[in-house]
Amino acid sequence: MRLAEAKGKRCMESLGWFVTISQDDQLNLLHPFSRVQIGLPPVTSLKYYDPDGLISNLIGIQKAVLSSSPSPSHKDKDNNHFVIMVIYGVGYLGFWRVGDKTWTTIEARNGAFCDVTYYKGKFYAVDACCCVYECDVGGSNPTVARCVGGIRIPIQLVVYNRPYIVESAGGALLIVLRDGYGIDADKLDDDDDDYDNSGTCEFLVFRLNINNGRWKKMKSLEDNHSLFLGHSASISIEVTSKFPGIKANCIYYTDDYAEQYWSFKRGGGKDMGIYNLEDGSRIPFYEGESFSRICPPIWVMPSFF
Repeated sequence: MRLAEAKGKRCMESLGWFVTISQDDQLNLLHPFSRVQIGLPPVTSLKYYDPDGLISNLIGIQKAVLSSSPSPSHKDKDNNHFVIMVIYGVGYLGFWRVGDKTWTTIEARNGAFCDVTYYKGKFYAVDACCCVYECDVGGSNPTVARCVGGIRIPIQLVVYNRPYIVESAGGALLIVLRDGYGIDADKLDDDDDDYDNSGTCEFLVFRLNINNGRWKKMKSLEDNHSLFLGHSASISIEVTSKFPGIKANCIYYTDDYAEQYWSFKRGGGKDMGIYNLEDGSRIPFYEGESFSRICPPIWVMPSFF
């Protein structure tokens, strides 16, 4: 399916909606089936946003998450209460509510957030050191991020490990650590025409209790569940007859190492595959090439009005 509304734009997905960002800093929510669009404040209006430090406005936002799916009558503020949270710049958090004229920034002391999800009425974000923060944008302190725990990893592993945060299909809050995130510069030739980015080698999954901050390493996913991770999406689904081609207890991942998409002539998109959590094996799921310089591959969970 081709979407004229998304042409030449970077896309992120949440609850079946696309968040599109254009080179001229315009942001929109786009429903791919109905073509309904909801305008958002421009990316340059975000506090601390520094366009001079970016190659392009297209990479100004790294993640966008909706609290709930907008309804068809999105202009009716009385019946639409969704919130959208974004990670932008060098890892800041910002949110927008229906009726707001500008973005609001979460004033966290430690930035460098890598992923965010909406869980049981609040947003939860994980930073590069695997610390998890709770953001209650509907509470009395909407701009405060409160640390609720996290996974302890050696500081030297931060560079090559990428954390995700996702609600499992069974209702638990998971932190997933992707080992081998990034690109091996030694495998690049002088003009990067034929690099081999072996990338991801392992995933580790932890279950976090936000009430006491304790965590537990998981050897397998719950009851026929699978995870879909990558640029813009951290999704858990239960493998049923509705999804006959999906393997249980596996992690499907796309190449979301943003730097290579802009730093190399052929872009990125080679580090994609299926990781079996039980035996640690990896197999590719896409035999073609995906060398985009605008938008990394994204997972889409279809939604219909």
